[in-house]
Amino acid sequence: MEIDSSITTDGKIHAKVDPFEADMYLEDWPAHVAFATVKMPETNSNKHQVVNVSQQVTITDMEEFTRFNVWFHNNETVRVTVYGKTKVKPSGLSRKYGVTFKKTLELKGLNHFAGTEVNDGHIGFGSGKDGPNFNGTTTIPNASVFTLDNGNVTFTNFVGDIEVGTLTIPNLVLKPGDNVVNITASMNQSIILNAVQQEPYCKTGVLPFKLLGKSVINHGENLTYFAAALASSNQTVEIDIGAILKKDLDYEVKCQSKND
Repeated sequence: MEIDSSITTDGKIHAKVDPFEADMYLEDWPAHVAFATVKMPETNSNKHQVVNVSQQVTITDMEEFTRFNVWFHNNETVRVTVYGKTKVKPSGLSRKYGVTFKKTLELKGLNHFAGTEVNDGHIGFGSGKDGPNFNGTTTIPNASVFTLDNGNVTFTNFVGDIEVGTLTIPNLVLKPGDNVVNITASMNQSIILNAVQQEPYCKTGVLPFKLLGKSVINHGENLTYFAAALASSNQTVEIDIGAILKKDLDYEVKCQSKND
């Protein structure tokens, strides 16, 4: 984890602050159980002190870390408290005094990756059982300040409540802001074709897909905490299936009559 931060004081008292270990926990989860610890470096009480931390963070409780990831994925903001105890030695004095550090930060969450769009989609023949029959690019917004190295991410796709296949994003790294990445999918085209010919979708050709996280594999390691977050709630992404069918297969979507 890399943290770039600053501490501002009135600068009236000059002192050295010992390095210490700080716990990180969800402020709005009453248990206040730490999910990670971070080593804070030695600092001073200068009026403006820059504190940069770059280190391997210890996950102290995987259940709580998973909870953090679920909250981080599902909400617009999430509050995390950094808490620890250290000692301060004021300038000119020989002894150190114990102090408590506690800071609650409001971080921007991923908010279900709201605003995700699928662009430049292509559909092919085939059932999808032997390989992908859909590919394209997608724009995924990362509203947070974190860069997320996910790896290979797989979603289960639904139209309504009917499962239609899986979607895969390889080597997914999400930087803050919009991220354009490649996607492939293996989908049941007969279900999709039938759905897009029903009202109201047949009028626009746009079909809403619900995506539910299935797995996250990074360099062979199963990242269960990321997978649990992506599986905690559906994400709806609209795809213009009508335009894709027209472009790739010269097929024009029409509304089915009740007698069809």
